[in-house]
Amino acid sequence: MRMIYKVVIILTLIFTILWFIPIYWMITGTLRPPGEMWVRTLFPSTLSLNTYIDIIFGRGKEFATFYRNSIVISIATTLITLVLATPAAYGFSRFKFKGNTTFLLLVLLNQMFPKVLLSIPYFLMISELKMYNTLFAVILMDVVYTLPFALFMMKGWFDSIPPAIDESALIDGCSRVGVIFRIMMPISKTMLFASGATCFLFTWNEYLFCRTFTSDPELRTVTIGIGEAIGQFYIDFPRLMASATLASIPVIIVFIVIQKYFIRGILSGALKM
Repeated sequence: MRMIYKVVIILTLIFTILWFIPIYWMITGTLRPPGEMWVRTLFPSTLSLNTYIDIIFGRGKEFATFYRNSIVISIATTLITLVLATPAAYGFSRFKFKGNTTFLLLVLLNQMFPKVLLSIPYFLMISELKMYNTLFAVILMDVVYTLPFALFMMKGWFDSIPPAIDESALIDGCSRVGVIFRIMMPISKTMLFASGATCFLFTWNEYLFCRTFTSDPELRTVTIGIGEAIGQFYIDFPRLMASATLASIPVIIVFIVIQKYFIRGILSGALKM
């Protein structure tokens, strides 16, 4: 048994190192002088921040605008999704009405079609509504795709909470809306963070909708900004890797913030079992 345990640890370390090598190469590549980009050395001979300075303050300073747009779109999409998904999931969990299962299947059906297939109908709809080339159009389409995921996650969580808690609150004079916001949401804080983080990461990495529904350079996002480092005849590798490094920062922060909530969710689930 000890032998198997040691083998598992060794394999885990090997795969962790292999996973970290590209990330290390990306980060150190942004700190190398331009002439050392392809030099096979473990550490740069000198540290240079010229690539980051160029992106933030120089010819690539529009990347700051891309960053701001991505933050606005991701936060707005996450908040709207949670505000809509939480009461909807509670309703599907607590009230059984005709067509309940059918409607849930229709919501899930939206996830079965690739975004590329629906991008043209969505584009025509956005154009008819005079919302083309606006951040709201991107946020609206992102909500369309994140809402079903959050709805099913929250519904599964509410199904695991005993209805007796709702009934006790209702007997004490609490309304249904009060039950959701005063009872269910504090209990579901772990799942809210998990669903919100997933929606945020999905929106942060989204590329197609912003490319399809906007044409103004001032409305582009980080994912499009990273892609602009790849030209027809030349790839600006220092800018490409520096942009990818900067784009990874919010993802890392989100995981650091919600890590404890995932752990609490696992422990609370173990206690319920």
